[in-house]
Amino acid sequence: MRHHLQFLFSAFVLVLCFSFSQVASAQEITGSIIGTVKDANGAGVPNTTVTITDSEKKIVIRTTQTNVDGIYSEPHLPVGRYEVLSEGSGIKQ
Repeated sequence: MRHHLQFLFSAFVLVLCFSFSQVASAQEITGSIIGTVKDANGAGVPNTTVTITDSEKKIVIRTTQTNVDGIYSEPHLPVGRYEVLSEGSGIKQ
């Protein structure tokens, strides 16, 4: 009976270890950038191209468009420093 309990305990610990290893490997370190492109009057500017560039490597990471309210969102970006530029009609940099 004691060997049976030791086997069950060992099996439980093994399953527990595999469960935690799956959770640990699924974790990522990412960030998000959310913003609004506004005109001189403070209104959101729709359909504006937003370019997100890695500040250190000087390479474009993502390009997106603002929605009808001028809002953009880019989730799951690698941790780092970024430059965000917008271009479109009615936009002054």
